[in-house]
Amino acid sequence: MGLGVMGHMLALNMERHGFRVAMFDVTPGKVKGIAAEHPGFNLENLLLDDSFRTVVESHQDAWRFTVQSAIGMGIPVLALSASLAYFDGYRSEPLPANLTQAQRDLFGAHTYRRTDREGSFHTEWSTTPDEAHS
Repeated sequence: MGLGVMGHMLALNMERHGFRVAMFDVTPGKVKGIAAEHPGFNLENLLLDDSFRTVVESHQDAWRFTVQSAIGMGIPVLALSASLAYFDGYRSEPLPANLTQAQRDLFGAHTYRRTDREGSFHTEWSTTPDEAHS
């Protein structure tokens, strides 16, 4: 839940009624401030909570189907798609940053590293894959 006025009060009410509450917000200071006022709060990522993670994992297929369907129909689902991307990134030890690295290399002549070889690499990008070389 977000920690705006409604989320803050909802989190406090849940904790007051004996529920274990974990907080996440894009503004870490907000979480720390609320936690300082209420020491029973859990500051870990919600995905580290067994019961929360089980619910998320058990609904993962429906979540993916919803995002794919909405995007296929041209319906913007910003929070759903961003949170799914976060979930995929959070549970993956080696992240697939190769596309980002390639884009940086193309537009700014940066170099990139590879997982299969030591060193830094730069590719002379072209319009067709056959013409690209590193």
